[in-house]
Amino acid sequence: MPECDYIWPLEMIDSVRRLCIDHYESDDKSLYDPTDIDEMIVDNWWIKRFIIHTGGNEAEALQMLIKCLKWRKEIGLQSISDNHFPEEIYRIGGLFNYVKDKNGIPTVYIRLKLVKRLKEVSDLIKLFIIYNFYKIDKESHGQGWGLIIDFHGAGLQNCDLDLAKTIVFSLKTYFPASIEYVICADFPWIFKAFWSFIKGWIPADRKFTICFTPRSQLNETIGSDFLPQALGGNCLKSTTEVPPGCPKFVDYCVKNLGLTEKVAEKVFSQYKPLLA
Repeated sequence: MPECDYIWPLEMIDSVRRLCIDHYESDDKSLYDPTDIDEMIVDNWWIKRFIIHTGGNEAEALQMLIKCLKWRKEIGLQSISDNHFPEEIYRIGGLFNYVKDKNGIPTVYIRLKLVKRLKEVSDLIKLFIIYNFYKIDKESHGQGWGLIIDFHGAGLQNCDLDLAKTIVFSLKTYFPASIEYVICADFPWIFKAFWSFIKGWIPADRKFTICFTPRSQLNETIGSDFLPQALGGNCLKSTTEVPPGCPKFVDYCVKNLGLTEKVAEKVFSQYKPLLA
């Protein structure tokens, strides 16, 4: 059942909303994005998801909501667009939002073997992941979405504990009650120690959403007509499509990450073999 279908008293939602508005009115308004405030005022899902996550605790839901609003403004989430990111990030196809599965649930894919553990661009990769979560979360609007992590061909060089922590933390803190399922495909035994750390960060009431399956079963789980060809499906939609107007990787790193051109070129050389 989608999270938005769970029944919570409208009075509770209105109460948290009023408390949030009161806090906003007495706080530094520059800490909030006006668009987020406008959406929160008219959209019950903005409030309801935090009530669900806290099990109906209004005080905790309020604090989570305020924290989320400030975080969104801090990273400028509303002002980011598809072409903010380097074109090469899209061409690699390591993370992409895709078509709905056979049950009509929107999906996001992470192909771990295409994710590089490079500290120089870790902020870029984290922001790209968060932005894609934001997009699909907005699309699903409480109806749930699926995250498919493809471990096929991945090794220890692709393990990034800090990145994994960012993913789990952002999902439970800023996008709570959003995930319908997480599928770990072809999860290898060498990642078991890695998993022991990650599962400790996942709330006990959300662990039911995670399943481990062979890659060969994705056609049955997702539906062959909705699964990318790169993962053995029949769907022809590109997984490496580049939005118009994206900057080049090196230019982005120099302008947005403060890297020297020499360092940016060195980092880019790590990605060149992965480009589609």
